[in-house]
Amino acid sequence: MSPLLFGIDIISTSLGLLLTCLAIMFLRQRYHYRLPPGPAWIPLVGNIREMTSGPDIRIHLRRLHKKYGDIYTLYLGPCPTIVVCGYDAIREIFIKRGVEFSDRPAASLQMILLNGGKGIMSVSGDIWKQQRKFILVTLKMFGFGRSKLENKIQTEVKFFLSEI
Repeated sequence: MSPLLFGIDIISTSLGLLLTCLAIMFLRQRYHYRLPPGPAWIPLVGNIREMTSGPDIRIHLRRLHKKYGDIYTLYLGPCPTIVVCGYDAIREIFIKRGVEFSDRPAASLQMILLNGGKGIMSVSGDIWKQQRKFILVTLKMFGFGRSKLENKIQTEVKFFLSEI
């Protein structure tokens, strides 16, 4: 293959990828029109690149809070994530309207690693409430919330450290 044709192949492939990314970005922006405002994002990467470019992510998040307000959208990879800042907004969402916002989506990696999304770490709603209640009752039987459990933990840690 001649160098000229190779160069044209690279240019046309790059142009095709760029147009595909722009089309995806345009379609996703239209699809997520009901989400709170947020910074521009790159398809597949989201806002991760700009969030990790500085020395401290908190500075970046404060800047976004000043620019977009108490509620804004960030893309962590291809997934939109709603960020809530400020006491009043957090209180409104988690205390006053907690039932509406208590559910969380299952991530694909979570579905693979955690037995299809089953278990206390990956479910929500009624199943989560049942599992949480069972775990709390079981832990209380072993002394959860009392100093008795701390003594058991200290004994086990000492034994573990002596075995190492």
